[in-house]
Amino acid sequence: MIDSESDLVATGATSHEVSRVELVVVHGMGRQIAGQTLLEWAEPVLQRMDWLAKGNPTENGASAAAQKMAEESTLLASVERIHAAPEPGIAEAGDDSQGEPTTIEFGAVVLGTECDEVTASIQFLDLEAHLRRVTVHITEARWSEAFLPLSRTQIFTWGLNFVFRAVWRLLRYLSTVFWVTSRGFWGIGRVVAVVAISALWIVVGILTLVAVVFLAVSGPLLLFPFVGTLLKPVVDVLVDFVGDVPAWTQRPTRAAAMRQVVADAVSSARTRAEDSDRVIVLAHSEGAAITANLLFGDAIDSPELRVDTFATLGSALSLLGAPSFTSHRQTPSELAGPGLSVKLNPVRAWAGMDAAIRPRWVDFFATWDVIPSGPTSTGPAARRTRWAASYTPSVRSAGAAVHPYAESSELGPEEHPVHNTASAFTDHQSYSANIVQVIDPLARIVLGLETLDASPTSESAAVRPLAAASAEQNRLHVRAVKELGLNRLLVLTLAALCFFVPTLADLFGLITRGPADIVTAALRWLLQVRAGESPLAGVFTFSWVPYFVVVAGATALLLWINAALWQKFERQLASCRYDRIAVPRLRVWGLLVRVPVSLALVLGLTVAGRGNVLLLVILLIGAAAVIGAPWFGRIPRIVDSRISDAG
Repeated sequence: MIDSESDLVATGATSHEVSRVELVVVHGMGRQIAGQTLLEWAEPVLQRMDWLAKGNPTENGASAAAQKMAEESTLLASVERIHAAPEPGIAEAGDDSQGEPTTIEFGAVVLGTECDEVTASIQFLDLEAHLRRVTVHITEARWSEAFLPLSRTQIFTWGLNFVFRAVWRLLRYLSTVFWVTSRGFWGIGRVVAVVAISALWIVVGILTLVAVVFLAVSGPLLLFPFVGTLLKPVVDVLVDFVGDVPAWTQRPTRAAAMRQVVADAVSSARTRAEDSDRVIVLAHSEGAAITANLLFGDAIDSPELRVDTFATLGSALSLLGAPSFTSHRQTPSELAGPGLSVKLNPVRAWAGMDAAIRPRWVDFFATWDVIPSGPTSTGPAARRTRWAASYTPSVRSAGAAVHPYAESSELGPEEHPVHNTASAFTDHQSYSANIVQVIDPLARIVLGLETLDASPTSESAAVRPLAAASAEQNRLHVRAVKELGLNRLLVLTLAALCFFVPTLADLFGLITRGPADIVTAALRWLLQVRAGESPLAGVFTFSWVPYFVVVAGATALLLWINAALWQKFERQLASCRYDRIAVPRLRVWGLLVRVPVSLALVLGLTVAGRGNVLLLVILLIGAAAVIGAPWFGRIPRIVDSRISDAG
């Protein structure tokens, strides 16, 4: 490693640039403890910065000129000479080691208080092989305790109305996802999409009915002491998680208190920053809606609230909108009648800002995250257009370079479609764990390790790092997340069929009879259950109990193996440098789960069909299609920002 500025300059680095970055993180919906959001983002971003600093310019995606400079200069030889110098404290072979030292130098770190902060500095070679030093100061805007919460009755009243809008939005968005991504496969994909959409509507419809009934009866039942005691923990979790949403949408006074917390944090960051420093705001979920309404609302002309980069993750801007005293939202034309004018659209306000003060807006949304339901734009139709553009393949014209980003005529920020966990239940909370598609781009923005790549058709040109460290790395990540979700679905399907298909249940019951007896005996011993001496003794007399335990246990084990293999693959993939994807042995990790589960489904359903040959052939073809499905389909591209309606 390079230890001093003089050493770096001697290797060919021609300048020493020092910069400071103020990074403000804003949390999403739900109650937050002090330091929670700060650590959620500071730790992975700093870890990725450390990883990037240890790579040379070529590995980090340097420009063609820097690549040539690195090859022709004596950079590597100089580094080796420095390492060989007998300086005090330099480690040698055979020394004790407890892991690779970090390049991060920490300054003030305060956690668990009302004024949490993390200050860290890092020194590295940029994409032009110049020595740079960046100091990043990270603070959080914790708005969740800035207002008095609504009562349970108010929250439940709001929830009954909001649930239908949220469900309709979910169904419409996921149906679009299934339909658009099913292109190709000789029409087979469309058939699968129709089946998936039908199943989605049925399942969501049932869950919605259950949710509405729960919300309708919970309020009155809370008045009864015994029932209220039982329901209170469930209700408290619900109130803590979504209680701030109606406060934002229907209580403008409390919404103003939320905005004020974010405004104070941004203003303080701008005050600390000098003219050459950058202010970056990173906002998640409802925090993105609050911050966008602040930056591009009434405070749009406030110099003290100017930011250089605004990054939104799982933005709830299109879902929650702007605060209002009434559920009736008048259109701009209706307001213009009596001469009124109200800022209703943050995207249009951002696009209309002067170029000198307009921040760069980078929006990350996960494919299965129903909170943002796709990109950010001026309306539902515009969002769908920008979302479809990310799946439009690039077209290479004769003699022309291919633009690395997709383009759309609709207004909107720079859109980054990402794949988190392939689950509508966990995608929204998993952005900070997505190293390849989220943390890596954010760390590069902080460090300034970005290239524009004017000629992507040239073999020596660099791929834009914000599309991931390389196109191949991005592709492998997307395929892996698809495998994670598909394998999970197959395991749950097999488990369900074991209970609902009698022949399949008999077959697996026969196979699991021995393990079931062992599990039953173990449970009896652990619970100290003796015949006639415990209320639980009667439970073990039912034949389905050991069968249920074995199937549930096997399902949990398969799901754990699936997630563990995926996480191991992701760790190795994220550690691959720009031009080396060195994970060939782990590329087939998904087959270790998908192949045996698919064959088990074929076997069980064939037995259930009494050995019908035609059914067996159809099932084998279906299994082959399922096994290979994650390796096909289009990889979504980043959509360029649009600030003008002109083509």
